[in-house]
Amino acid sequence: MKTELSYVEISRIHSYVENMGVEFYDVQLEIVDHIASAIETEINRDPKRPFRDLFDSTLARFDNFETIVEEKQKQVIRQYNRYFRDCLISFFKWPKVLFTAVFLIVTYQFLKIAPTFLLDSLKNEFFLGGMVCVFGYYGFVFWRNQVQYHKLCNTHLLMWFFPLFSQVPKGLERLTDLAQQYRNEYTLVFALCYTFSFIVFWSFIESNEKLRAYGRNK
Repeated sequence: MKTELSYVEISRIHSYVENMGVEFYDVQLEIVDHIASAIETEINRDPKRPFRDLFDSTLARFDNFETIVEEKQKQVIRQYNRYFRDCLISFFKWPKVLFTAVFLIVTYQFLKIAPTFLLDSLKNEFFLGGMVCVFGYYGFVFWRNQVQYHKLCNTHLLMWFFPLFSQVPKGLERLTDLAQQYRNEYTLVFALCYTFSFIVFWSFIESNEKLRAYGRNK
């Protein structure tokens, strides 16, 4: 009969992995499962060997988890990229494509009829609003990562969230500058730029929330 480790033994493995410096809880669980499977295989292969000796010797073979953690972080980035791609594509499929079309049409019509002074005013509003959104979401995610009981691997993405998306407000400001100068000639192009900017930012947030939910479920 296949031997299975007890709760106490699993807890001991978990403590060992945690003490080895693996800080992400979802990574800890994957490593614990890997080690437990290896120990169970050894026990079934040599059942006459003293259990404590076999348990300790197998556990001692796992003394470097840096490669595993790095691979898990790469896996999380790949998962995030898949979510991000799927979110972007969803805006061009039913029913979200309806929202995309309405957003594009409204933006196009606004650029056609809006007076220059209104665009100039909106430029400042876009910058301020963009900064509020970026800092607000970044602060919320940072706070949530601090208060959650278990730290998940996707929290390491936070270090590049801010440098990347802090450029959004400046980009919107520059886009509006160009729209003021060339909107009559390229109205549709600017409407597409505003629409795509909104879709990208929305997909970024939705992808991060999906990734967090995925990590918590695991």
